[in-house]
Amino acid sequence: MIFQIALCDNDAEDLKRLQSFCDLFLQAHPEMECVFESFSSSTELKQQCNCKKFDVFILDILMPELNGIELGREIRRNNPNTPILYTTTAREFAFEAYGIHAMFYLEKPVEFEQLEPALLAAIQYHNRKQKNKILVNTKDGTTTVDINEVSYIENVSRTAVYHLCNKEEIVSICNRKSFESSVEEACKNGNFIQSHKSFFVNMQYIKLIHQKELYLDSGEQIPISRNRYAQVKSAYLHFMTGDQDDV
Repeated sequence: MIFQIALCDNDAEDLKRLQSFCDLFLQAHPEMECVFESFSSSTELKQQCNCKKFDVFILDILMPELNGIELGREIRRNNPNTPILYTTTAREFAFEAYGIHAMFYLEKPVEFEQLEPALLAAIQYHNRKQKNKILVNTKDGTTTVDINEVSYIENVSRTAVYHLCNKEEIVSICNRKSFESSVEEACKNGNFIQSHKSFFVNMQYIKLIHQKELYLDSGEQIPISRNRYAQVKSAYLHFMTGDQDDV
């Protein structure tokens, strides 16, 4: 597989530095087929995203016209799980990037020793995400669903409704099995928690937990059953700390 990686920085010297390190990366990892495409304008990259798919983004934060955080939000609309790496001289901007879920913040001037492990992690993450696809039987036939793009699954009249983060809904055929059994394959990656008898929620899209509902990044609210609150809160805490095996 060829990885398409976008670099974007309006500073010519910083962009040239990144490009040279990307060349070093290819020399150090000849087994990886990567194509690096450079952009000195964030608006140009935004336009290119309309006609081309990138697997990884490396973005500067401080850019004119459209800064890296604004560009990241634009990317997230259609690419909710594509790895984003930020380069910046201002660490405080990380707080403004909340909800974009960037993988790394690389402090300028970026060194190869920073970039190499970050790129390797981003590519490995992308590979794992590619494997998380399931088949859903719908009235129109069988549909492939990327489970990472599902924000929650809802039980509606004995069908499983897969709500995607782009607002699309995929509705399964009527289930003869229990709701839990019908979505078992989708929940194997450990990212989903059952908050209510009719809802499984992808924890990577949870923004806030209240006692009676979950608030998602999209603004949607999902109910929490009284007897599930403690379990949901504990599972989310372990998910956020990367310690899911203890749940």
